[in-house]
Amino acid sequence: MSNILMCWKCGASLADLPLPLARTAECPTSCCADLHVCRLCRFHDPKVANACSELMADPVLDKERANFCDYFQPRPGAYTPDAAEQVARARAALAALFGLMPDNGQTPATTAGDPARISLERLFNA
Repeated sequence: MSNILMCWKCGASLADLPLPLARTAECPTSCCADLHVCRLCRFHDPKVANACSELMADPVLDKERANFCDYFQPRPGAYTPDAAEQVARARAALAALFGLMPDNGQTPATTAGDPARISLERLFNA
């Protein structure tokens, strides 16, 4: 694991930013991600309650938006390059499970000849 602080979203180096990071700090690249966020904090742990291992910290709902947590400490290993690929695979598996198209997750992947679809369309006069 590297000791270089990197953006949690795109992996860009944050070595030129002054520490401690301001609440309004953003990634200097085109991703412009907020940096004072749970995802970049050393206490962020999705396996514990509220995804935070600091017991005194107030719960934060959006782990990817800037917050006012006083316990925030930037963590050098926050960027995981394969996270986007894992998210894409998980979304595709979820879409397949519910019969949705993987492109937008909204359109049912059934055909007009599907007996269940025909019954539903008759029922709802669609």
